[in-house]
Parts: sequence; C-alpha cells; structure tokens
Amino acid sequence: METVVQIDERLRQLREELTRMVRNGEDEEGLRLRRMLAELERLEALRRELRAWRQAA
Repeated sequence: METVVQIDERLRQLREELTRMVRNGEDEEGLRLRRMLAELERLEALRRELRAWRQAA
C-alpha cells in the first residue's frame, strides 16, 4: 500500500503533467487525460481514506 507521502508526490506529478499537456495542447482525443484524471481521483480518494484512518487511530 502506498504511503500518504508517496500519494502526495504522485498527485503533484500528475497535476504538473496535466497542466503541461493542457498548456501544450497535447492528447487531442483526450484518452491520456481521462486516464490521468481517473488516477488522480483514485489517489485523492485513497489519501482521504488513509488520513481518516490515521485520525481514527
């Protein structure tokens, strides 16, 4: 399982890559963007779950 620090780092990387792709007009069909956004949502949900678990402990 990933740690909160690893998740935060991956989220930062995804946001940077998404920003670059949009700025440069890459991925005209949006396939890569949709995949990256799905990963972003998954990681954010996992981060929320881990933080809630840590607070409950």
